[in-house]
Amino acid sequence: MNYIISIIRALFRHRWLILLGTTFFTLLVIYYTRHMQGGYDVKATLYTGVASGYNLESDKRTDWATVQNSMDNLISIMQAESTLKRVCLRLFARILIQGNPDKENNGITASSYNYTYNHLKNSPNGAEILKLIDKSSEDKTVANLEKYMRPHRDNYIYGLFYYNHPFYSYNALKNIKVQRRLTSDLLDISYSSGDPGIVYNTVSILMDEFVEEYRRIRYGETDKVIKYFEEELKRIGKKLNLEEEDLTKYNVEKRIINYIDETKEIAAISKEYELREQDALFAFNSSKSMLEELEKHMDSNAKQVLKNMEFVDKLREASSITGRISEAEAMTVSSKTDDQTLINEKKRLSEIKQELNDLTSSYIGHKYTKEGASRTNIIDQWLEQTLLYEKAKAELQIVQNARSELNDRYVFFAPVGTTIKQKERMINFTERNYLTVLQSYNEALLRRKSRNDFCHFESTQRADLSDFVQLNQSETDCYSCLCSQFSHHSRFVVTSRNA
Repeated sequence: MNYIISIIRALFRHRWLILLGTTFFTLLVIYYTRHMQGGYDVKATLYTGVASGYNLESDKRTDWATVQNSMDNLISIMQAESTLKRVCLRLFARILIQGNPDKENNGITASSYNYTYNHLKNSPNGAEILKLIDKSSEDKTVANLEKYMRPHRDNYIYGLFYYNHPFYSYNALKNIKVQRRLTSDLLDISYSSGDPGIVYNTVSILMDEFVEEYRRIRYGETDKVIKYFEEELKRIGKKLNLEEEDLTKYNVEKRIINYIDETKEIAAISKEYELREQDALFAFNSSKSMLEELEKHMDSNAKQVLKNMEFVDKLREASSITGRISEAEAMTVSSKTDDQTLINEKKRLSEIKQELNDLTSSYIGHKYTKEGASRTNIIDQWLEQTLLYEKAKAELQIVQNARSELNDRYVFFAPVGTTIKQKERMINFTERNYLTVLQSYNEALLRRKSRNDFCHFESTQRADLSDFVQLNQSETDCYSCLCSQFSHHSRFVVTSRNA
């Protein structure tokens, strides 16, 4: 008891020294820690689906060496300088666009905005850079900053990333840790910073930029191939249309409806006319021989009959009518007018035959020749053979003219057929080429769709970061899940507690 009282008395005697010393050390600590900030940690988990995920190109057998290589590639892309540079520019743009100097807004604290804005405003080119900030579009702002960024020591944006800024520099962002969780498809991402708004948005932007960077590196060639196929489809499709129009125009010009059927019809007609020509030629030669034989048995009196002008005129008229009748019978007659004309011609031919018989009868003096043959019978036979001769001659001429026309058709159709086949071959070749390119184009689209499913995700914020501003020090656990292949969602579940 006396010992405790002695201690109290000693402290009371030195009370002013103790108070002054405590105050001095308190002020000293406050002075040297006035610029220190609280530490804020963000942790995220990224599901890649490299090994256990499924897409349309998945193999049945898993190659673990390939899986490990793919995971290493993902980590390298996430920690690459180009990815972090995009994170820096987008984070800088987002803070200036969405930040508010008085309150937290969309996960961006007022302290984050004020520090970034004042740091920019007080720089030599601050006013010029502020004009690059487009409040309506974060993407346009990032594009403006990229154009402004030049590798020069006085360039503010260049120094923002490559110098020692606590939030936006490469030295600060490369502290983001990415590592694979054992042998799973998960990547653990962690980052620490002195500002809750900065650390939260840094990880959020990193997730987006990682996907875009991976897509650009991994699937950029696929997009180029798809663009090539699209251009080829347009070019080949246009060429195919022109070739088909050219074939149609050629058929119209040559009056071709169906080349194969028309040539078959011409071949059949040619065969028919060939047989008719043989029959007509046989009839012509037969009648000619018969006339020559009959003329040998005629006497001078009978021959004078054949030289009579009236007889010759009637005979010419009969020959002419016979030729017209033969020509009409050789053609296909469809109208009644043509039928009536043919009947009239035959009637007139019969009348002329009778007139010729009357003329021969009036000029013949003796009924029989010296060989005992009847003169009347010889004249009648000669007249009949003469008409048959003229008929055979007309039919032969008609058939020969038709054969000549058919030969002209052959001459016409031969090059036309070759040209049509050439054009059809070109159309078939172009069409097959078009279908091949279309198939490759669809396969490329399918691959891109499968890969885009892997790269696409949505972020959903599930906490208000205003709690961070009220804390001297806090730790934030941020869990993000990127679902694989068919549905990808990244979700931030943020909790905070006093350190």
